Amino acid sequence: MNRFTIAALCIALCPLALSTTSVSAQNEECRQHTYIIAGHEAIDLGLESGLLWATCNIGAETPQDPGDYFTWGGVEPQTSFNQEDYEFFDQVVYDKDSLRREIRVNGLIKCLHIGHDISGTRLDAATVNWGHGWRMPTYEEIEELMGENLSGSHVWRTYGDKQGADFRNHHHGCNEKIYIPAGGFKAGEDLYHNNDIINCWSSTYSPDEIINQISSKATGSSAKILYLNHDFFEPNSLDRSFGLNIRPVISREDAMASISNIEHNARVDIRASHGDITVSSELPLSAVKVYSARGTEIYHVKASGRNHAVKALPDGIYIVELTFDNGRHYTDKVIL
Repeated sequence: MNRFTIAALCIALCPLALSTTSVSAQNEECRQHTYIIAGHEAIDLGLESGLLWATCNIGAETPQDPGDYFTWGGVEPQTSFNQEDYEFFDQVVYDKDSLRREIRVNGLIKCLHIGHDISGTRLDAATVNWGHGWRMPTYEEIEELMGENLSGSHVWRTYGDKQGADFRNHHHGCNEKIYIPAGGFKAGEDLYHNNDIINCWSSTYSPDEIINQISSKATGSSAKILYLNHDFFEPNSLDRSFGLNIRPVISREDAMASISNIEHNARVDIRASHGDITVSSELPLSAVKVYSARGTEIYHVKASGRNHAVKALPDGIYIVELTFDNGRHYTDKVIL
């Protein structure tokens, strides 16, 4: 891959520009809708709020990878999700044999109240793991993603053996989109509805209207989620002790505050080929970092001069972050 690009806030994910002024201008506008913040990619889908959505779940290597599973309010990924092991578990109110049949939970538990909304707090897994303004979406923001009729902004897609949904860009003429995989949910050590239903946490507490019909003692045992079953979306919530995926978001203001541009006339040449990434810049370099697609730092070195090479990387998607002598940064995505 050979790219020579003017250093800017964005990376190009829209189609190659055609040889007309109007199409080139449109593609340039599309480029302004994709950003990399702290090694993670975000797309401006043209939502009225200006919210940017990440292109991958926390812990995912690709958009099609469900990534890690978290409890609501838990900031470390888990593989087992037992109700009584939940960090904010209080007590069992009813066991599953005492419940009405339509309440499909393992048992009814009472949870400690940790807030009506945990977005951006120390209990937000996106904020803790990604930093730099990343956070969990509120349920209101999930409804905005779904569109005005809560069903018209997505298309169910299969990529290889992975199922999920594409959420389209609202900018006219641009092809950027995000894909959210159907990762199901985990209870105990079992994974339910994997590759069948999209379940992602929102940051919003659920008042448990249905559960409260059984016992007011269980108030606070669930949180609202993004629930999408092929073409069927409905307001839904799940037990806070279950394991779900998280798709982070960031405001445009926080994204811009986290990105430091180099001068517009500075040029950066990043080439990726045969396991090597080579960098050439008009400005002197002071550091080079390389992250995996899931945001893990895999290379960090102090640099000097205007050229640097990272050798013998396996095939994959990488984020390259350059720091210059003047303290400014440039970040771009490369594919080997």
